Amino acid sequence: MPESAPKPFPTTLEGCVETDAVIAFQRRSWTVERVGWLVMGAVCLAGFLGLLGGGPLAQRTIAGPGFELTYQAFTRLGGRERLELRLPGRSGEARVALATPYVDRVQIEEITPQPLRVVAEGRWTTFVFAIDSTERAHLIFAMAPLRPGALPGRIRVDGGEPVAFRQLVYP
Repeated sequence: MPESAPKPFPTTLEGCVETDAVIAFQRRSWTVERVGWLVMGAVCLAGFLGLLGGGPLAQRTIAGPGFELTYQAFTRLGGRERLELRLPGRSGEARVALATPYVDRVQIEEITPQPLRVVAEGRWTTFVFAIDSTERAHLIFAMAPLRPGALPGRIRVDGGEPVAFRQLVYP
């Protein structure tokens, strides 16, 4: 065949280097796409379950001597969270102490009902409440975390044994 004559057109694409490269690229694209869908699905499921805050797996309840505390284990920076404390019915004063390092890392926005007084005592910040109820008293601390990361806390009521709790603050 002379050099100036055109090469014959291939009748099949098998063995064509460009086609093999395109097929390999397409398979890699599909793999990356499937991984992306799995990651997005996992994030949506984690959010739905509360691992990103505000769901059934995020809410924790712990019991201590003479109280029960409910809080969100996963929260967001700048979000408003609540510590809900339930005390058995009684009359008189109730002294609720939060560890000072915890109080320093949150901004307490509201306390319901209002405490009679707040006393800083070394490693503890004590809130004194007047309670006059035959039913369970319900105290709410509304607060916002000030920085992301692990937020360990401790709480005690009426000088009893402290109970530890932990929150994770997302940025």
